[in-house]
Amino acid sequence: MNLNGAELFKLTGKQKLLTQYARDVLDSDIAGISTDSRKFKKGQLFIALKGNKFDGNDFVDDVFKKGAIGAIISKQNPKSEVRNPKFIIKVSDTLKTLGDIALYYRGKFDIPVIAVTGSCGKTTTKEIIYTLLCLKYKVLKTEGNYNNFIGLPLTIFNMNGEYDAVVMEMGMSHAGEIRRLATIARPDIAVITNVGKAHFGFFNSLDDIAKAKAEILETCPPPKFCVLNRDDGFFRYFSSRTKAKIITFGINKKSHFRAEKITFDSLGKASFYLNGKIKVKTPFLGVGNIYNVLASFAVASLTGIEIKQAVSALFDVKLPSGRANLYGIKGFYILDDSYNANPSSIVDLVRTIDKISIRGKKIILLGEMLELGKYSRGEHIKLAKLISASSVDILIATGRETKYTAKNIFGNKKVWYFDDKNEAKKKLESLLNKGDLLAVKGSRATEMEKLLPI
Repeated sequence: MNLNGAELFKLTGKQKLLTQYARDVLDSDIAGISTDSRKFKKGQLFIALKGNKFDGNDFVDDVFKKGAIGAIISKQNPKSEVRNPKFIIKVSDTLKTLGDIALYYRGKFDIPVIAVTGSCGKTTTKEIIYTLLCLKYKVLKTEGNYNNFIGLPLTIFNMNGEYDAVVMEMGMSHAGEIRRLATIARPDIAVITNVGKAHFGFFNSLDDIAKAKAEILETCPPPKFCVLNRDDGFFRYFSSRTKAKIITFGINKKSHFRAEKITFDSLGKASFYLNGKIKVKTPFLGVGNIYNVLASFAVASLTGIEIKQAVSALFDVKLPSGRANLYGIKGFYILDDSYNANPSSIVDLVRTIDKISIRGKKIILLGEMLELGKYSRGEHIKLAKLISASSVDILIATGRETKYTAKNIFGNKKVWYFDDKNEAKKKLESLLNKGDLLAVKGSRATEMEKLLPI
């Protein structure tokens, strides 16, 4: 890292340290920054975060034994045996300090940063953008679910002189979170995929969710470009909140990047004509991913990537598991969309299932949608109407709230509900036959991926 101890002391406003230290330590470059004592490497700085199940302050001795150059803590461990020349800085809020250091470090680099937020499709859009930009640049990206107050700073700390661009994902569950993340990252290009009912229980309305997403546009300095979904109900609102140049995507004919003549093959993979001219065949399922591709084309164009090259590169995209991955196993198909769930993403899943043509049964294994608060029961009941009107043949539901989905299914559908997930898995395995399609969906904490028959 292009960072040393002296900069840290100045940044944290500390004049006095908790241990003696050698001058050469202050002048030495920090090898990296870590918040995980288990993965700690020699020469790194340790920032001790306190979580619900752990307290990093309890592991300061461990990281010094592994060769830490220093540590930032919020409280002293009374059992500490630290006796070395390395430094320890004490602050009131280590999580805020982590972000403050990341903000400072971000300022050392004059390369484009692309930030993606939205209720659905963030990760897929980020991965597509990353793949397209790699056609021309060395690109750093957010890994896994590093889209929060911890993950985003750690991504920034990986910036160095080798990279030409950065693609970051920004998640949120409360108002104010996107503002803090965007302030740290200072994106040049901001992408908002859509507004839906993710984390709905923490907000009073969709309007409030849109306001929270709009925080990505309100940084200082603001983004130079804003990539917006023209078909989203909050497009005009977002447009009014920014002075950035707006680039639009959608199926709407007024969009800069629009999909026309959309078709799907027998497995639900989409093809379309970009602006009615360029044939685009994708490896992705459903209408939702058409929007993700279009948003990515917009970013690619802004960064100098030829669109025809971008179209060819779509098949090089590698999506993380649980994001609408379709694969065959044991003679049947699995549509693994298990990573997370909210009302908007389940609508897209069911519509995707309707696009798929198979000779066997269509089965949904459904876990509950979390973080919906007072809206939870009503949203789970709405799913029943959606599934009842779809081509789904069988619903297997598990989880406290999905019982309301199961109870309200109508029409010629077979329905099973289980409190115990293991019982749901047993039932599923007894029903699956060759030629069937199994779709799996549920919020992250439900761990529906553990029920996959693989």
